[in-house]
Amino acid sequence: MEQTIEQKLKRVKEYLSENGISYEENHKSQRTGVLVPIYIWPYGVAIFGGSSEEIYYAVCDVYRPLFVREEETMDFILEKVRNLISERIENYYRCCQKAEQKRRNIERMNQLQEEARIRREAKRAAYEERKRREIEKVRGHRKRIVRYEKV
Repeated sequence: MEQTIEQKLKRVKEYLSENGISYEENHKSQRTGVLVPIYIWPYGVAIFGGSSEEIYYAVCDVYRPLFVREEETMDFILEKVRNLISERIENYYRCCQKAEQKRRNIERMNQLQEEARIRREAKRAAYEERKRREIEKVRGHRKRIVRYEKV
């Protein structure tokens, strides 16, 4: 028995509900104004009934469209949905890992900068101490010379 697009979309909704994947029906794109029959959060998966190129190019940079066609079997459609969701989850984790790596790199750079600042301050303090000793040495020498001249 051949299923219509509406029946296939209904089956996809049932599949999403069974697996605990939240979705929104009849989500309207704010930027393009295109009505999306099913929008799955947080993965950005839009499921359209039909295969219009105009819809694809209107939303392809905002959503990840998945077209449901009448000639496709239900198993094939569900496999596409699974693949798309797993791809989006992998991308999400990859982005999280990059963000974590970036945070660690920033912390490491801050630590290195702090260590460099401490070394500079220690070097400056040592320089100032050396200059102070030299000045004390010169002042003491002058005092001795002056003392000997007066005697």
